[in-house]
Amino acid sequence: MDNTVVHIDDVNQKTIVHEHELSDQQQSKLIRKLVWKIDIHLIPFLALLYLCSFLDRINIGNAKLAGIENDLHLTPSQYNVVLSIFFVGYVLFEVPSNLLLKLLGTSIWLPIIMIIWGIIMMSMAAVKNYPGLLACRLFLGVAEAGLFPGVVFYLSLWYTRREQTLRLGLFFSAAVLAGSFGGVLAFGITKLHNRENLKGWQWIFILEGIPAILLGIISYFYLPYSIETVKWLSDSERQALNKHLKQGTNTTAIQKHFSWSEVKEAFIDKNVYIFMFAYIGNVTPFYSLSLFFPSIIHGMKFSNLTAQAMSAPPYAVACVLTICIAAHSGYRNERCFHIMGCSLLGIIGYILLLTFPKYGQQAMYAASIIACAGTFSSIPPLLAWFTSNIGGSTKKAVAVAMIVGFGNLGGVFAGQHPDFRYVT
Repeated sequence: MDNTVVHIDDVNQKTIVHEHELSDQQQSKLIRKLVWKIDIHLIPFLALLYLCSFLDRINIGNAKLAGIENDLHLTPSQYNVVLSIFFVGYVLFEVPSNLLLKLLGTSIWLPIIMIIWGIIMMSMAAVKNYPGLLACRLFLGVAEAGLFPGVVFYLSLWYTRREQTLRLGLFFSAAVLAGSFGGVLAFGITKLHNRENLKGWQWIFILEGIPAILLGIISYFYLPYSIETVKWLSDSERQALNKHLKQGTNTTAIQKHFSWSEVKEAFIDKNVYIFMFAYIGNVTPFYSLSLFFPSIIHGMKFSNLTAQAMSAPPYAVACVLTICIAAHSGYRNERCFHIMGCSLLGIIGYILLLTFPKYGQQAMYAASIIACAGTFSSIPPLLAWFTSNIGGSTKKAVAVAMIVGFGNLGGVFAGQHPDFRYVT
């Protein structure tokens, strides 16, 4: 009889354990479906916004090959100032823009700045001289200042620390795609040269400015303000998501209020300043390639049109590596060594660019692929590193803007670059 009782207890215990395990499996399956649902609704659209933003930021390099320097009678030093002035406005308005995003909400602030920068981009086709181009680039930087740090902060509200790296990698890969897509697009647009009495570079600004305006209008209706207001989540899904985020130590997603004390905390946190210097170290070589890549390829003795098209494959390779590194970093839940490894690859690529001219354009082109792949792929793990380690909703919004803003000073330095002429 006692054995029977024990046997029944054992069976019941096993049944209870089995039911508990099944419940955990169901919960895990529910969370995976929920995260996938968020991925489908947010990541492609946000990546498209950033692709549009980065395309408008770097198309000045394509416009150079399309003749803007000659038509506006720009000297090399004036062209470099045009490149750098964008980042002056960009850096100065990062923090104010993220504060406004926190106050107004993503679904209001991002559409406003997108429509503004689309109008500015199209207006660049009408500039007649150096001061006009300078003013447009300055205000383009002011308008675009809120998108990247705003979206980085916005994504941190929807994912746990472990989930953020891959999503930031997918989002950031849009910048890499912009370089690849931008070269091919500029190659096609330049063929409209002298259509409707417009030069090729004017068509680049017009046709690449229109999508920003259209996407800005769409994003007003599409982007949810918060987890509580999103229409494609049920009440039970919202509860499950909030519980998941809290368990994943993402308390920022739960905090909704604006806090001036957290603004102060962001400015006195020493870790924020450490991340600022780490970020500028990664962003400077990133912009050195992005802004000058068509000219670098042209300097390898490719023609202007060929250089536009040849700039695409290195970006495509970099895009694949960026996503792979982000996925592996998220899977391993590790950031530092992934950043170091990618940065080392970028350093090797830059060294090869310096030492390979005597080996011909094929060797130089291979070196440019290595430099792109290493330089670009290091950034998403770094973004996830600081978004995962800064708490408080308002503090994170300000800190992300500070880090990204300071890092983009690298664009100012990168813009002050001599023209590229390799001897092959």
